[in-house]
Amino acid sequence: MNIEKQLKVGEEVLIFDRKINVQRDGTESFIRGTVIEAIQEDLSYRGSPWYVDSYRVIGEDNKEYIGSYGNSVIGNAYFFTEEDYIFYLNILKDKNNKQINELQNKNQEINTIIDSLQDKQKVYTK
Repeated sequence: MNIEKQLKVGEEVLIFDRKINVQRDGTESFIRGTVIEAIQEDLSYRGSPWYVDSYRVIGEDNKEYIGSYGNSVIGNAYFFTEEDYIFYLNILKDKNNKQINELQNKNQEINTIIDSLQDKQKVYTK
């Protein structure tokens, strides 16, 4: 996923509402839209140059959204291409699968302890 990606006028994007989507856990709601203008914002501070590309996008709901690609630095929204969002979701899914495997391994260790305690209990209870 390319956070520095520059969108082109006419390109289709997914629009994420900055106020609603704060967790970035893969369950964010979005609508589709089309870029109508690309703007370079100067966010420089005390001589340190910092430029961010922002975009005006018309959503399928006919509302206008302003924001940047991949993060919500500017405006009321942020945008992803469908391809990059799928890439992002696959990363989240892989991370979740890794956590699931770690938890399953931990549960197996706990089951082993439970089994050994129950076996020992049987030996001592007559």
